[in-house]
Amino acid sequence: MNLTVLNGSPRGRGSGTRILLEAFCRGFSENSENICHLEYVKECVKDKEKCTRLLLESEACLLAFPLYTDIVPGIVKQFIEHCAQLKGKLKNCKMVFIIQSGFPEAAHSRPAAEYMRRVCGIWGAEYAGAMVRGGVEGLGKRPIKMDEKMLDVMTRQGKVFGAEGRLDESLQDEFAGRERLSLPRRLLLPVLGKIFINPMFWDRLLKENGAYDERFARPLE
Repeated sequence: MNLTVLNGSPRGRGSGTRILLEAFCRGFSENSENICHLEYVKECVKDKEKCTRLLLESEACLLAFPLYTDIVPGIVKQFIEHCAQLKGKLKNCKMVFIIQSGFPEAAHSRPAAEYMRRVCGIWGAEYAGAMVRGGVEGLGKRPIKMDEKMLDVMTRQGKVFGAEGRLDESLQDEFAGRERLSLPRRLLLPVLGKIFINPMFWDRLLKENGAYDERFARPLE
């Protein structure tokens, strides 16, 4: 199988999306007859002809991206809009998706998966399913042992797809992990965020980018 893999993360090569895709491709490439070709959407959108050629020449395509403002990143939206000209021309292309987010619940990414299902309908491509997962922010920065099980599931899913051209539903469920937080965790999370998560993570990022003093700004008011 000839698989085109598209990394739709704005962070490109430094993204957690890249690590997930590498795990999937490890399993997919266990079959020596499979070919896995990786491209970055942030680079593809600069070459409009390459965008369309990638999809037209693909037997299968895997598009992976993080959730941005509850939907796809801007570069992925740009890619989708450009490829609208391919309407009805992708009947031989099977599309799968990996949608991840920093939210602790997988449920946040479900609407984005449904959105991509509709995009496939417009393109005329076969929607072959999505792998969704929350809590991925920090992947690659924390100890790898913390994410070994998640990456192993992704590798096994790649192996199934490479052999059968489909996603295994049980592996989709296993990869998703926590669909929704329990009520006690939902009540506890704001407290932990204020005391630990914000000072250790978000405040640090704001300071690194010179935006800490503007953290309460309301520019749209």
